Amino acid sequence: MNHSLIRGSERLYGFVLHFYPASFRREFGQEMAYVFAASLQDACAEQGRRGLTKLWGRTMADATKSLVIQHIEDQKERYMKTDSKNGILQNSFVRVALATALLMLLPLAASLLLEDFNWGVFDFIFTGGLLFAAGLAFDLITRRSGSNVYRAAFAVAIATAAFLFFSNLAVGVIGSEDEPANVMYLAVIAIAVIGAVAVRFRPGGMAWAMFVAASAQASTIVIALVFGIHNYPESSVLEIFAVNGFFMTGWIVAGLLFRWAADSEYKVGAKAVG
Repeated sequence: MNHSLIRGSERLYGFVLHFYPASFRREFGQEMAYVFAASLQDACAEQGRRGLTKLWGRTMADATKSLVIQHIEDQKERYMKTDSKNGILQNSFVRVALATALLMLLPLAASLLLEDFNWGVFDFIFTGGLLFAAGLAFDLITRRSGSNVYRAAFAVAIATAAFLFFSNLAVGVIGSEDEPANVMYLAVIAIAVIGAVAVRFRPGGMAWAMFVAASAQASTIVIALVFGIHNYPESSVLEIFAVNGFFMTGWIVAGLLFRWAADSEYKVGAKAVG
């Protein structure tokens, strides 16, 4: 098994641990990381990549369940310790859950008022889960930064990724949602996410991750036209340029904001040293 793949899995699991409440991480974080590393070595030694895949499947299923439980317990402790019922809003888990519930009122209203809007139960659960995950990631990652520019950049990046995903899922960026070429846009989102994790969400690295995502978005135009130019009328070609240009702009704006945040961080550090 590739040693870098094992190390990457350990770092990724360390990132997952950051989603647990701080008090839980302090008490159990090192033990959980040790157990995962030992399980990782055993799985890879016994079954190689297949063992690694199975381990991550079990790990993410367990983590999803335990994250919900631990954040609920953390919220209960915070609520019991505070004299104000508004203390519940200080918990990231609850705050994001409330925001997600409010956002989900929009498709719920649309399904009740519009005949052509036919979302099923799975659509609501899937969409709500993704919105909650994105909101929780934004809250937990940006809370460490005192820069409003960094928060704005992260918000633009998440909004671009979310809009691209849901647009692709609902109607398809190219043709209909059943068009196989639309898989390319999932790859663009994956590039942005992997890049962000690789640079550990540092503003300078995030800027480059966003610019790479913008380049990947631009490459989808070339691929779509080179491999399917005879299947697209002129209006569809213009639509492909317009829609992809919109998402490219989102990635680029996020990248520029991250670069601004990185420059500001550098200047503050230089003044402190000086």
